[in-house]
Amino acid sequence: SLSAQATPPAEASMSTSEVCDAAALKMRVRRRLRGVRQRARRVGACSAKACALERQSCPYDNEDSGEIPLTSAGSGIQSLRGGSQPPPTKMAWHGSVDIDHRRILRSGFTSALLSGYLAVFYFRLLDKIVRLPNSLASIGGPLGGLCSLLPVLTKVAVDVGVYEPVYDTLYMTLQALLRGDGFSMISTQLPKVLKVWTIAPRYWGPVDFCNFAFVSLRLRPLYNAVFSIPWSMYLSAVAN
Repeated sequence: SLSAQATPPAEASMSTSEVCDAAALKMRVRRRLRGVRQRARRVGACSAKACALERQSCPYDNEDSGEIPLTSAGSGIQSLRGGSQPPPTKMAWHGSVDIDHRRILRSGFTSALLSGYLAVFYFRLLDKIVRLPNSLASIGGPLGGLCSLLPVLTKVAVDVGVYEPVYDTLYMTLQALLRGDGFSMISTQLPKVLKVWTIAPRYWGPVDFCNFAFVSLRLRPLYNAVFSIPWSMYLSAVAN
């Protein structure tokens, strides 16, 4: 082993053989470190922190360095091998989630009844009632294209202006009854219905236009049910 202590004045001069031995030792240490670096790159263990430790603890890249601190080199090799690094700690979440299972069942039953089962009959009835008159259906050209939008716009107006308040009232009422509030508390749901109704056109206006204009009658209940999921989440928050 070599030490980094200063040599006494009597031994300041070194022979040629000692100089050659020191140079050979220096070359061997340099090859050893180069091999460690290559193996660390191959296995993917040379992280940014390990490389920084290597640069700090391995001064052999400087050709003017006359001393070889083997203690620092040994710590650098140990750091590259991962011996001195602490084991990774696992992050654990200590929070909690409050899930109201009764509210999930109430909202699921109400949405399935109103947006699923009853929606099938509602869309069929609306399609039979709102139709383009034959006198306007025979018009061709750009004017005929505009006339074909009249049933779509009428259905959107009926859905947002008539059916949506009925839907919201039924939703709030069923939620209250399933909670066990009784009929005396149903009158308190009216302000909530008015609050929801003011927001409904902004959401259901574009959704209904795409539904009545581009979706066939058979798939309209499914389309409506998909977009009723976020709307039912909002209604559940307001009703509860």
